[in-house]
Parts: sequence; structure tokens; C-alpha cells
Amino acid sequence: PLFDAIERYEIAGLDLSSLLKSRPALRIRRSDTSLVSTFYGILVGMPRSLPRQRSAPCIHARYQDHEAVIGVNDARLLTGGLPEPKRVLVQAWLEIHREELLANWDNARATGDFFRIEPLR
Repeated sequence: PLFDAIERYEIAGLDLSSLLKSRPALRIRRSDTSLVSTFYGILVGMPRSLPRQRSAPCIHARYQDHEAVIGVNDARLLTGGLPEPKRVLVQAWLEIHREELLANWDNARATGDFFRIEPLR
């Protein structure tokens, strides 16, 4: 609730966009992400509102106060960041489950539903 309240708070004429680490359109909001897996304190989700046109599949990863958006096809960091050891774990998990993630992306675009994916062990 506090995060949402701060995000809605605006002061006319005050522009703090230069302080953002990532573009506002790509910031991860808990309400915009469906959780698909958790492991080693990392939450991995997929965006709930997927565009109807073909777009590159991505995952949202969150660890403590760190957030990242990572492309499924190439495991490339698109925005944000994670501590190096956690980023490596997420990328390893992504490599193992790439086919499931792509199927999940297509299923979500068609039906709006996501399925859970096995965590990294």
C-alpha cells in the first residue's frame, strides 16, 4: 500500500524522471505481474497484460529491493538489475525452462492464464 501511495503522489511542476533507474513504462509493479516461480528468495513473474501483437517474451524477477526484466529468448537484462549471484540463478533457471516460459507466454496471450513453473533446485 505504501508503494502504491507514493507512486500516485504528484507535485505539479516537479520532474524527478532523471532519478529513475529504469524507464517508468518498464518498472515492475506487483499488481501487473503473475507469479510463476520462486526460488532462493527470488520471485519470478510474467506481465499480466500482454500485448496482442507479437512482442518479445520477458520475465520479471524480484529479489529484496532489486527488480529486473529479462528477455526469455536470449536471457538478456532489459531493465533494472539484480545482485550478480541472483541474476546468474535467474538466467540458469530461464535456460532450463525456456520452452515452458515460451509456452506460458503464448498461453497467457491467448487465455490470460499463467501456469506455475518448477523452481530452481
